[in-house]
Amino acid sequence: MKTKTTEKKKASKATAKEKLTIKESIQIKASPHAVWNAITNPQMTRKYFFNTDVESDWHKGGVIQYRDNGGHIVVHGEIKTIEPGKSLELQIDVPVKDGVQHTTVKYNLEKSEHGTLLSISDGDFRGIEGGTVKYRQSVKGWKQALEGMKGVLEN
Repeated sequence: MKTKTTEKKKASKATAKEKLTIKESIQIKASPHAVWNAITNPQMTRKYFFNTDVESDWHKGGVIQYRDNGGHIVVHGEIKTIEPGKSLELQIDVPVKDGVQHTTVKYNLEKSEHGTLLSISDGDFRGIEGGTVKYRQSVKGWKQALEGMKGVLEN
């Protein structure tokens, strides 16, 4: 007979093995071109991505960074793959106590009957120092950013 304690231990082991990857999708009443512009244009990111300006040469292997109003780099990474208007994969640097670790951010744009379906993923935070906290913060941040982009593009 299994006890509640045994069942709880098995559940916590399973949870520890699960990836901490954010997956979100949002339908936006705008063309894929307009959504891509919102992702890659600093004048647009400033309106919905925490008042930051994106900077990049938009080529595979290129640097991508977001700067705040003071010019400080708040997000830094590298473009792993890019297909303009369709998809973007980034390796994002995550500062930790003893250096830098990384997550992978993916954007996917699909033309839909009502505009564009934008899907993102960000993770895996499981192997990152303080990953659970960073994961929870990022979940909130992505929801806010995606809703912000939708608002900017639909109004």
